[in-house]
Amino acid sequence: MKQIQESNIKMEKATRAKRGTREYKQVVWKARLWDAKKNNWAKYTTSETNRDMAVAEALKYFRLRLADDVRALNYLKTTRGIPTVGDLFDVYDEVCSIRPEEKTRRANKNHLLMILRECGMRNPLGVPVTHLNGILFETWFSQRLKAAGDQVEQQDHCKRSLFSYWRNVKSIIKKRMIKTLERDYGWDHSIVEHLKNLPSRVCTEDLKSAHDEWIVPSQMLISKTRDEFENWKYSDPNGYILFLLGFMAGLRMDEALHVRWEDLLENQIKIQKHGNW
Repeated sequence: MKQIQESNIKMEKATRAKRGTREYKQVVWKARLWDAKKNNWAKYTTSETNRDMAVAEALKYFRLRLADDVRALNYLKTTRGIPTVGDLFDVYDEVCSIRPEEKTRRANKNHLLMILRECGMRNPLGVPVTHLNGILFETWFSQRLKAAGDQVEQQDHCKRSLFSYWRNVKSIIKKRMIKTLERDYGWDHSIVEHLKNLPSRVCTEDLKSAHDEWIVPSQMLISKTRDEFENWKYSDPNGYILFLLGFMAGLRMDEALHVRWEDLLENQIKIQKHGNW
């Protein structure tokens, strides 16, 4: 976000009186600032005869009207009341300057830009915030999931990564931000409500395949498989336990590897986090 500094402002008095005289001290200060957009000087006459107070007044005036931030854009009506994603990022960095830390904010913003680009937007920073809606995120989610192919495991992995991206994007629109947008930045009420009502979930239901895609193993195949591993009971007891946990109890490999004796109950197996797992 561009910030106008005191050093950017030129101060002067429109009088021929000599410095230090009473006449000179009674004249108010005038300020001017170079406006790169209009390629000309922006001028302002303060109401102060004291230089320090005049500088503070001029600084406030120019920051409100010429700074490249949301307040100035809203004042000049250059966005027609609809801020852009770039404006949203400016507010995000200002409001959340302490927490989350800069590295996290940068990652969250990059995820949102990635989503917008993948939805066909060439200049995502210039996209109005009203483009952020459930349909956009549903489309992005569906396209990425489709690109993962027909493999259920690959789709499942893709879905988990997509959901983490979505969580990061949602962190940009949170209660603290919403209140600031409406109270301090004066964003239109309908835009604030639009962001507030952004869907909290994006097609995160479990993956389901058609019933006829599943091949039910025959009882003969099950028995034959058990017989193949039966000798492990004596040659490799630990491997045999893993086989039983996976084949008979349906545990994944990581789950079976981390099961403890105390997790094995009479009629059920507890799968719970412990240690680093």
